[in-house]
Amino acid sequence: NSLGAKTIVKDGTGRLIAGDIPAGHKAIFQYNGASIVLLNPKAILTPKFFEAYEAATQSIASGLWTKVVLTSELYDADNVFDSATNYRLIIPNGETWYIYGQVALDSVADGKTVIASLYLNGGSYRENYQVAPSSGSLTTPQVWGIRTGNGTDYFELWVYQNDTVSRNTAIGKQYIFFGGAKI
Repeated sequence: NSLGAKTIVKDGTGRLIAGDIPAGHKAIFQYNGASIVLLNPKAILTPKFFEAYEAATQSIASGLWTKVVLTSELYDADNVFDSATNYRLIIPNGETWYIYGQVALDSVADGKTVIASLYLNGGSYRENYQVAPSSGSLTTPQVWGIRTGNGTDYFELWVYQNDTVSRNTAIGKQYIFFGGAKI
C-alpha cells in the first residue's frame, strides 16, 4: 500500500508503544500525510452492562424460594441476559462483573422476612434479607456480588418470604431489578 511502514503517533509527538491501549479498548487512528495519529489517546472502553426489571406482578408463596420473572430490559449491551425464557445472566468467559439485584414485596406483615438471593447455577451464591418494619410495608432487600465468568455459569434473582400468606411483588423498574456491569 502507499502508506508503507509509518510510526503511530500519540499525544502530538510521542510514539505509540505496547501497553498504551488497554485490552478491550477501541482506538481511532488517522493518517495525516506523514504519520498515523492516535485520535483518542485514552482509547474508548467498550462498556458491557445489563439491567432487567419485572413488568408484571408476581405472586410469591410463603415459605418457598421463587425465581423472579424479569421480562423487560433497560439495557443489555452484549446480549448477556435472557429476558425471554430463563431470566438469567451468563457472564462471558474471563470477564469479571459486579452484579446486583433488588426485590420488593407489598404488604408484608410486621416482623416477617423477605430475602433476595443471587443464584449461581441453581443454588444460592449471595443473600440479603430485610425484616418488615411495620405491617403493610413495602419490603425491599438488595443483594450484590463480584464474579468472574466462565461462559457457562448462570446467575438468577430469587426471592423468599415467610409471611403467613402469599405476597405480590411491586412492579416497575424502580422496585424489582437485576443488573450488572463488567469491571
